[in-house]
Order: sequence, then structure tokens, then C-alpha cells
Amino acid sequence: MRADLDLSVVLPVHNEAAAIDATHREVREALDPLGLSYEIIFVDDGSDDGSFERLAAIRGADPRVRVIRLRRN
Repeated sequence: MRADLDLSVVLPVHNEAAAIDATHREVREALDPLGLSYEIIFVDDGSDDGSFERLAAIRGADPRVRVIRLRRN
């Protein structure tokens, strides 16, 4: 965790393209009212359903999101 953050949330992802937007929104909705500085780290565990592309788009819109892509599950 970076020193300037209060919280890091790490979420594994494997072929979850359909659920990624909702998961991102729900995590933000839970954490934003707390007033904490945080990051959301998605770990793509070798998805082949477009999950990484969805995560990349979310990362482009939300600087609190980090994406780690593993080559294979």
C-alpha cells in the first residue's frame, strides 16, 4: 500500500467482464462515504472474455483503479 493511501482493495478477476462495472461501482459506493483515500486493484487472472479490456476502460476513467494482468490462470 502506498503511504498516501488509507486503503487498498484487491479484487481477483477471471472471466468476469459482465460483472466488472457493477463491482467497481459497488466498491466506490461503499468506500466514498467513508472519506478515505483508497485504490482498487483488479488482478486479471488470465481472462479470455474481454475482462482486461473492460478493466482498462475503467482504469482510464478512474485514477484510483490499478490493473494487474496475469498471462494465464
